[in-house]
Amino acid sequence: MLSTCMPADACWPNSTAWAALNASTSGALALPGTPAFANASAMKYPNWQFAEGHKSSPSALPSYALLVRGVADVQAAVRFAAERNVRLAIKSTGHTYTGRSTAAGSLLLYLHEMRDVQQHDAFDDGCGGASGPPAVSVQPGVDFGTLYPAVDKRGLVVVGGGGFTVGSAGGYLAG
Repeated sequence: MLSTCMPADACWPNSTAWAALNASTSGALALPGTPAFANASAMKYPNWQFAEGHKSSPSALPSYALLVRGVADVQAAVRFAAERNVRLAIKSTGHTYTGRSTAAGSLLLYLHEMRDVQQHDAFDDGCGGASGPPAVSVQPGVDFGTLYPAVDKRGLVVVGGGGFTVGSAGGYLAG
């Protein structure tokens, strides 16, 4: 099994490759040192042992952050990372006490802006049509503070966390 390519390795994508990824995602690639990168890579609630979060552990930071705007951005990033053996990190709201939403030398997919909520009259299990109870589909940037009121309007309940700023289908669930 091959290890992932890291920034100091000869296999690391060159600036032209990163520029192509940026172009294919409408300029959504954030570079270290920019406000967008700092926002994307910051932990919302860092490990209490390290109150400064990543500031005290810069080795845990990704190399680039992609500010994902939709499914096409995710697809482009996954293809890019697979073709070049670059590690991916996935983050939605950044609620992590262990820093698992970022990874050193990675391409971070920041999914926070994917906030679509779709409610369905019946659940389609994929085995012959929609016939189950009502259901909801959420993108990874939807937090419980958004989801609970949305389903409550229809008299439905979603079982989830108590923190309203925690992602309802976030990075941890996304892998």
